[in-house]
Order: sequence, then structure tokens, then C-alpha cells
Amino acid sequence: MVDIIEELGIKLFLRKRTSGLFIGTVIGLMWLLYSSSLINSPFRFVLIITGVVISLVAILKISKIRRKNLNFSEPTKDQRSNNKKKSTIFLVNFIVEILLLNFVFYIVNKYHHPEMSIFTIAIVVGVHFIPMAIFLKIKQYYICSIIMILTGILFLLLNTSSNNYYLQILQAIVCAIALWLTVFLSIIQIQQYLKNNYS
Repeated sequence: MVDIIEELGIKLFLRKRTSGLFIGTVIGLMWLLYSSSLINSPFRFVLIITGVVISLVAILKISKIRRKNLNFSEPTKDQRSNNKKKSTIFLVNFIVEILLLNFVFYIVNKYHHPEMSIFTIAIVVGVHFIPMAIFLKIKQYYICSIIMILTGILFLLLNTSSNNYYLQILQAIVCAIALWLTVFLSIIQIQQYLKNNYS
């Protein structure tokens, strides 16, 4: 993380990183809400409440970090240039992810297996975190990537007509947990860095 902070400057780093953490939190909640939509029992409300509470806690912590960003100096010309390069790579990675998702949807629908969509989505999203972990130098993305890819492959292999319903619910919950785990580990790391260097 220190390398990327030096490349972008602390102000730009926190601005970009907190935005990413907020997005990760919201997408995690969306995964959990999807899983709860598949459940026809009171447990769905437990899931929803749990997801909302976790998301609110994360957002409050992210907002606190973001407010500290007001105290730091503006990035240098070189740091702004580095940010543009990172943003371009990020955009390319995002476009590739969208293209892969569309390809996956095409394949599963062509061969009449829409029930496999959620597992293949998890795999593609997991794969897209690998280049992000490399060029953004964020190790937590590797954790998210491994969890999503391995569970996506595992559930795809275990998938049958009798257990697909349960595996879909489980896959969505696992993806939510993977994203939130990434968010909270990142928050802890950033808080520790700020405490050690800017307290």
C-alpha cells in the first residue's frame, strides 16, 4: 500500500480508495439482497438486517477516513499523471469485465443453463480483481478474488437440479462476505497507516 500512496499522494489515494471501498460495500449488500430474495422464510429478514447493519458500519468508517483527507496537501503533477494512468488501466479492466460477463450470459443462455449464471458471474468478478490487485497494489483484492473464483468453480461443479437453489443462495452470501471482508481489512490497514504516519 505504501508504494501506491507514494505514486498517487495520500490525498488522491484516500479519495480513490474510499470511493472503491464504498462501491465494494454497496455491491456486497446487493449480493446479500439477491440471496435474501431467493429465500421464502423469515430468515430472509435476518439476512437483510445483517447486511444493512454491516454496510452502515462500513460506510461510517469509510466516511471518517474520507473526512481526514481534507487535511492533506494536494497531489503533485507527477502524482496526478500517475493517477490518470491508473484510471485508464482501471477503465480497461472494467470494460474487459463487462465483455466477459456478456460472453458468459450468452453462453449459459445459448446452452439453456441460466441456473449457472451466478456461479460464472462470481468467477468473472473474481478474475477481474486480480489485475486490480496488481496495478493498484492492494493485497486484499487477492483474498476477494480467490474466494470468488474458488467458490464459483466449486459450486459450478457441485451444481445439480436438486441443489441449485441452495447453491445460488450460498454463492451470493459468499460473494457478499468476500467483498465486506476486503472492505474491512482495507479499512483496518488504512487506519493503521494513518495512525502511524499522520497522528
